[in-house]
Amino acid sequence: MSDTRTVVLLPTYDEAGNLEAMLRAIRTELPDAHVLVIDDNSPDGTGLIADRAAAADPRIKVAHRPGKQGLGVAYRWGYRWALDEGYAFVLQMDCDFSHDPKDLPRLRKLLDAHPAVIGSRRVAGGGAEGWPWYRHLVSLGGSLYARTVLASSVYDLTAGFKGFRRETLELLDLPSMRSDGFGFQIEVTASLLALGSTCTRPRCASSIARSGSPRCRPRSSSRRCSRSGRFARAPASCRAVADAYLVR
Repeated sequence: MSDTRTVVLLPTYDEAGNLEAMLRAIRTELPDAHVLVIDDNSPDGTGLIADRAAAADPRIKVAHRPGKQGLGVAYRWGYRWALDEGYAFVLQMDCDFSHDPKDLPRLRKLLDAHPAVIGSRRVAGGGAEGWPWYRHLVSLGGSLYARTVLASSVYDLTAGFKGFRRETLELLDLPSMRSDGFGFQIEVTASLLALGSTCTRPRCASSIARSGSPRCRPRSSSRRCSRSGRFARAPASCRAVADAYLVR
């Protein structure tokens, strides 16, 4: 897919063992997309590796931050930078291959029809094999609690594999956001849903996260939702599905 208007946000902290391989994988899947590495002054030299990659490839950009400030701060800074630089599509993912780069083209493609797409583990056909039981518990518990409190139709509010159109990100009041980690992922999705229409039981193609585990086979399916909001599913790395929502 040729699209220089797309940028992939890639926050890093101590990812020296993954960064070069991830950048190669992103380049393979989205040859013309730009990548912004947002490094929190990693003590293992991740920032230096990013700088070398950027010197060799103008499509790679690097932002150095003074220290470990958290995922929420990294993404808020990345969103603002992407908007200021004029990108039309903004994708975000982890650098540890818990999100499969091979799913990036499908994530980007879904943005042609949907203002935002969320990679989800918590819908039929989804999953995250290879995770320890406690990671499943934390993720599932956080999503269930947030869905209950927010009365949300999105099954996986803590998912971090996402894509946005620029006009969708422009709806967010970034300076007012203060959460981090799972909380930040929930805040972004909940804020966008509060600005748009709700959907019911989304299903679509997607896969998710492998944390050092063997890759799993993705499953796919599709379903429409109610009202004018349309859900789609995007991929990730072991069996997963993604919720996509339409924001008015």
